[in-house]
Amino acid sequence: SRFWFTMKLGFGNPSIEENGQIHASTETVDESNSLPLRGNVLLAEDNTVNQEVALTMLRGLGLQVDLAENGRVAFELTQNKRYDVVLMDCQMPELDGFEATRLIREAERVDGKPRLPIIALTANAMQGDQEVCEACGMDKYLSKPFSAADLRAKIAPYLTQQDDATQTEVTQSSEPFREVFVSLDVERLGSLKQILGARFLEVVQKFEDNTRVILQRMDDARETANNDELMRAAHSLKGSSGTIGAIALYKVSCELEDAARQGPVANAADTINTLRSEFTRFCGAVEPLKRA
Repeated sequence: SRFWFTMKLGFGNPSIEENGQIHASTETVDESNSLPLRGNVLLAEDNTVNQEVALTMLRGLGLQVDLAENGRVAFELTQNKRYDVVLMDCQMPELDGFEATRLIREAERVDGKPRLPIIALTANAMQGDQEVCEACGMDKYLSKPFSAADLRAKIAPYLTQQDDATQTEVTQSSEPFREVFVSLDVERLGSLKQILGARFLEVVQKFEDNTRVILQRMDDARETANNDELMRAAHSLKGSSGTIGAIALYKVSCELEDAARQGPVANAADTINTLRSEFTRFCGAVEPLKRA
């Protein structure tokens, strides 16, 4: 039998680790890292929810940002404009982040250009991923989902601070989120609401719309025995659910992707039904947060 329950949760609640485990947050704010940054950043990311969140984080840090929806576009942009740092998603359509990085490094070698810092973005967090990223020429490695503090720590060494910039005051709600389902990472959602501001509802709605499409892709892949497509769909849902703070969806998507990577998934129908159930729970649980 299946059941769920509600818990009283405030900020400082569980969040998602790289390995999908939940841990108590001990994050503190370093006032010395509050100055805006200056520089040009290229974000290569195909997931629309991840795009929205990362773009808002980067612009909130004071940066100029261009977006590439796949590795081929990312490579072309780097050949026509100088960036201070590139954030490169590893799995993208047309040309993945690994191959795009190899092309960038080869162009630097042929043309005698200075090395462009490239930071890998990946939702895999699997053993050996860092070695693969380094082998293709990436400089650093950042696992999704990441916080604004995580992002700043990775890119700051390649950028300068705007010492004279006017800082924007971020206001916090005096009332924390009081009651939600345990399928949510309340701390992450609260942080996203502060970062995204008025666009928070738009991003949550986009996540919900995209998830419905992904779940249908999974059904279609299962019916046609397309295991590769099932794995890609699970990876996509893993990335966006981790970013938005949908803990249960993130965990089940991780399990489905790992299973599909090993071969045909015998219980794919049951797993997809579980994802649908968890998604329904997420939609119900997030409603109070939309109104808060």
